[in-house]
Amino acid sequence: MQATPEQIQALIALQDIDRTRLRAQLELKKLPQPALIEKLHAQKDGITEKRDQIATLLRRAEAQQMRLHEEDDTLVRKQATTQERIEELKDDYRSVTSLTRDLEGMAKRRESLAFELEKVEKRLAEITHAINEAEKALSAIADKEAQLLRDYHAQADDLVKTAQDAEAKRGDMAAHVPAALLRMYEKTLARCGGVALATLEDDHCAVCRNAIEANRLLQIKAEAPLSECPNCHRMLIVE
Repeated sequence: MQATPEQIQALIALQDIDRTRLRAQLELKKLPQPALIEKLHAQKDGITEKRDQIATLLRRAEAQQMRLHEEDDTLVRKQATTQERIEELKDDYRSVTSLTRDLEGMAKRRESLAFELEKVEKRLAEITHAINEAEKALSAIADKEAQLLRDYHAQADDLVKTAQDAEAKRGDMAAHVPAALLRMYEKTLARCGGVALATLEDDHCAVCRNAIEANRLLQIKAEAPLSECPNCHRMLIVE
């Protein structure tokens, strides 16, 4: 394959640039932060859903607490009114007896309400604690996500700049390679995982390390300075 020493050197320089560019792009894709952030989002969604469910329980418990307090306040007013009636009717035995039974019933109901309120308030404390813990967990996730984003941008910016710089140099270097040779290089680069060039070392390819049969080796040397590896099909530089 015909190529001048200058063109061979340009191809070697072009491959160095492409390896730098492709390595930076690969490392950018392999940065762990996006996957970690995605996991954090899943955790955040789960905690948020549970927190919202607990918040619903909180609202119900608060409503129950309010109803119990309202009923107790009503009973307090009724007790006061009933006591006043007893004072007014203190000479009416039957009325006083009936009103006294009413007072006793109100007192028992207030005792029952106090017990129910104690249970509700304990439940409220548990629910409030659970919500606070959920908020702490969400805050911790937000902090982790912010740190991961900072780390990602710090690393990604460097890799993107490296790839962009290589891309700029690539255009200049590609101008030194004939169009047909450049097309062959581009196809080989895409087909061979980002390494288009190899060198002949003794009787084997320096990249795939496979030995080349003697007859084919003679033909390759006759095609110097540029041939093709019969095994990996990379462009083979023959010195």
